[in-house]
Amino acid sequence: MKTEKTTVTGTIYVFAKAKSDYVLENLEPGELPFTYEIKSYDYGDESCVRLHEQQISITVPDGIDITMECVKNLNERIEAVEEKAKRDVADLQARIKAIALIEYKPDAAA
Repeated sequence: MKTEKTTVTGTIYVFAKAKSDYVLENLEPGELPFTYEIKSYDYGDESCVRLHEQQISITVPDGIDITMECVKNLNERIEAVEEKAKRDVADLQARIKAIALIEYKPDAAA
């Protein structure tokens, strides 16, 4: 299935989010005590404030093969899982090796 040229509309939200206390203590002169964030949903917590709401329209081009993009995305996720698994296996093997190197010496006083 391929895309057709379509206009998609939606709302984006701009927030100012306070930097962490540690970062605030080490601000450079002229550096702002907050960062700007753009979200596709309206949210809030005690460390941020919504500054602006903007309607946007974006044109999706035609001819993008959705099926192939989905397969590509899934293959990338498989690669990420495999890489994490390799790191986890290596960590476990290192722990086994470390345990095998521990020499058991019973307490002579017992």
